[in-house]
Amino acid sequence: MKEKYLTVKDASSLTTLSPSTIYSYVHYKVIPYAKIGARIVFEENRLRQWLKSKEKKMVKRD
Repeated sequence: MKEKYLTVKDASSLTTLSPSTIYSYVHYKVIPYAKIGARIVFEENRLRQWLKSKEKKMVKRD
C-alpha cells in the first residue's frame, strides 16, 4: 500500500494542533516527521500512531 504524506496544514487538521505548534514539535523532535528537500511532511499512519500513543487511558470509576 502506498503511504500517504501530509503537509503541515494537513497534520494540523488531523491533530487539531495549530501549525505553529506542529512546527515547534518538529523543531524539538516531539512528533514523527520527514524532510523532503526543504519540505516537512508527515506519514499519515505514523502520525495517527503517535496521536494514539498520546491518548490518556480512561479510568473507570465505580
